[in-house]
Amino acid sequence: MKTLIIFRLYDLSYSRNGEYGNKESLRVSLGDDNVLRYSLFGGWQDSGIGFAISNLQLQKSLPLSPKGYPTVKGLEYEVTSILRTGVGSHTVYKAEILNDIKDKPKTKSISLKVYKELQRQAKEIIADMSDAEKGEGHGMLRVLNLME
Repeated sequence: MKTLIIFRLYDLSYSRNGEYGNKESLRVSLGDDNVLRYSLFGGWQDSGIGFAISNLQLQKSLPLSPKGYPTVKGLEYEVTSILRTGVGSHTVYKAEILNDIKDKPKTKSISLKVYKELQRQAKEIIADMSDAEKGEGHGMLRVLNLME
């Protein structure tokens, strides 16, 4: 599970002397099963007491799927607008985007067919080497050059 957004919320009705009253945080996470999960807790730290999201009395349901949101920015906008329909701590002080919905692949993958062919060729090269070549690591160099 990865955290996508943390909303820092406060209730204007508890504000005094310019301070933010009744601070709460809403964490939006994406599970391995591609379902959005929400955690509401007191304060602007991760160690706050948990609360039921129903306490916000939202007029519209929070999205359960990231489908329809190609970026986390779109999801942030939607959740912010839904929070405005509730009562209590629904004023967004700050939203921190921590991760994107879809991680970009860091490496290019090769097909299984290409991998098997490279593996077969590497075995042929290693079989043709003398023990001295294998011991000095020349074989690994030849195999790595083949895979480039």
